[in-house]
Amino acid sequence: MQLLWRKIFQIPQTYLLLVGIILGLSIFLNSVGIRPFTLILGGLISLAMLGFWLKYLSSILSQTEANLLDVDNFLQQLKLIAAKLGKKTHLSWSKAETYAKESQQFCQTIVHRESPLTPELIETLYTVLDLSNQVVEAILALEKVQTQSYRDLAQEHLNTSLNRLQNTHYQLQQLQDQVLLSSLENPEISNRLPLYLQELINVNRSSLESIIQKPSENGDQS
Repeated sequence: MQLLWRKIFQIPQTYLLLVGIILGLSIFLNSVGIRPFTLILGGLISLAMLGFWLKYLSSILSQTEANLLDVDNFLQQLKLIAAKLGKKTHLSWSKAETYAKESQQFCQTIVHRESPLTPELIETLYTVLDLSNQVVEAILALEKVQTQSYRDLAQEHLNTSLNRLQNTHYQLQQLQDQVLLSSLENPEISNRLPLYLQELINVNRSSLESIIQKPSENGDQS
């Protein structure tokens, strides 16, 4: 919600509307006189105009909240994941956060050159967030569990998630470089990019499913 309000007040038209409302209210009061009734009426009209504008903008901006190619949206989601750790610092999370942030930057660069890849890039970033969340969950598990077999499982969980994040970061960096050079070397590269991204998404999803299933399988065996 805080992010939504900040975006609303980043739009120049919002300030133009506020200036227009103030000027319109001033002209209205000067023409009819300042009386309790005119003040209430003018205030209600101004509030109605402002409310309509804010409702309209909220509906438009809320539709873009799922767009992780927007850096504010992505960082907000990453911040929510990091909040699970509280004020604790952890080397694995620092690495995961760096991989996630830089992966989002690579995706932004790619989409500026290859806008048709927007759906695949957004889906890729969702897997990046999911993997980041798994890193946090594994860190928290390592802090709580005492049994060595479960600690080993949590450590494996952490290593797998972090390795997938690192690999995704590397592949997106490569893809960015391919896109930047494709116009100079081989224009046909762009035709293979959707398949390349879909393969990356599938591998990440498969890894996430494996990570999630392992604890339950271990519990069944015990």
